[in-house]
Amino acid sequence: MLNRRTLRIKAFKSLYALENLKQANMNLAREQVEQAFAPDLNSMTPQDPELLDAEKEKALIQFDDLKCGYDAGADWPASAGIEKVVEDALDVMGADDQKDQAQLEKALFKDIESIRLGQFFIFQLLDDLGFQNKKLVDEREELDRVLKHPGKSGFNLYNNRVLKKITSNPIYKDAIRQKAIFRINDPDLLRDWYKGILSKNEVFKEYIGKKDVDYQDDWNMVDYLVRQVIFTNEEIGDYLSEQDINWLDNRPVIKSLVLKTIKTVKEEESEIEFAEFSYNWEDDSEFLRKLYRKTAEDSTYLEEIVKNKLENWDINRIALTDKVILKTAISEMINFPSIPVKVSINEYIEMSKIYSTPKSRKFINGILDVISDKLLNEKIVRKSGRGLIDNK
Repeated sequence: MLNRRTLRIKAFKSLYALENLKQANMNLAREQVEQAFAPDLNSMTPQDPELLDAEKEKALIQFDDLKCGYDAGADWPASAGIEKVVEDALDVMGADDQKDQAQLEKALFKDIESIRLGQFFIFQLLDDLGFQNKKLVDEREELDRVLKHPGKSGFNLYNNRVLKKITSNPIYKDAIRQKAIFRINDPDLLRDWYKGILSKNEVFKEYIGKKDVDYQDDWNMVDYLVRQVIFTNEEIGDYLSEQDINWLDNRPVIKSLVLKTIKTVKEEESEIEFAEFSYNWEDDSEFLRKLYRKTAEDSTYLEEIVKNKLENWDINRIALTDKVILKTAISEMINFPSIPVKVSINEYIEMSKIYSTPKSRKFINGILDVISDKLLNEKIVRKSGRGLIDNK
C-alpha cells in the first residue's frame, strides 16, 4: 500500500534531482555571461582585455546578486550592455529551471503510475512463464515421441487455475492494454529464466511433475513464486532494475499489492479483488503534487528560513540532502494545516536516517524544532483540525 511516507520520499528525491539540475543551469548561465565578455578573435576592432575582464567581473557579481534576490550592483552602476547580458542569462536559467521542474513532476507521477500497474506486470510475468511451461513441454513431448521416452513434466503452471482466474479478469485485461505497462518482450530471456531458474527449483520441480494438482497446489505455487522467486532472484531483480531505475524503491509496495491480491483468491470459489495501491488516491495525489510544487516554487524563501537559523554556519556547507529535507519539511508544515507539526518533523527525521549522514538526524531535529516554534509564533504555520493534535 502506498502511504504518505512513500510519497514524501518520492517528493524528496524529485526535489533533490531538481536542485542538482538548477545548479547545472546556473553554471551554464554563468558561462553564458563569461562568454559574452570573451575576446572576439575575429573582430577587426582593437579590444582591451583588461576592460573586458572588468566588465565580466561586474556582470558576474550582478548575476550572482540578482540570482540570490539582492540589490544587484549596488556599489557601482552597470552599463546597459552588462545588464542585457545578465538579464538574458537569468531568463535562460529561469526557463530551464521551469522546464526541469515540470519534467520532474511528470516523471514523478509516471513513477507512481508504474507502482499502480506493477502488480499487473508481475501477474503478466507469471503468465508469460506459464506459456514457457507449455512451449517447453510441447517441445519435450515431441522429442519424447521420437525417442519413445515417457514425459516427465506437465502443463501445471500453464494450466494454473489461480493464474487463469487473474488473467481472465476484465480489470487485468484492461490494465495490460494500457501502453504504460511494462512487458518483457523477449521470449529467449523468459525461456532462460524458466529453464535456468524455475526448472532448477526443487519446489517448482515437485509441483510441475505432479499428476493430480488441486486448486490449493496452484495457489501455493503462485504464492511461492511471488515470495521466493520473482522478488528474491538476483538475476530477475538486476534485469528489472536496469529497465526501471525506481524498481528497488517500488519493489516492496508492488510485492505487497501482489500478495494482497493473491490472498483474495485463496479459496477456489472466491472472486479476485485487486489490491488498491492507495486508500484515497485523489487526496494522496493532491498531497504529493502540492508538496512537490510548493517546495520547488518557494525554494529561495524556504532556504532563507533555514539560513536565518544557522548560527556561525554557512548554508552552502550543509549537505544537499539535508538542505532538501529541511526545505521540504518546512514547506509541509506551512502548506498542510491538517498535518501536525510533530508528525512532519518525525517523518523527515526518519527520512534523514536513510538518505543522509549519521549525524544528520540530530542536526535536522534541532533545526526543525527551532524553526517550527518560530513559524508557529509568527502565525506563518497555522494548524487546524487534526493538525492541532500533538502540536507544541
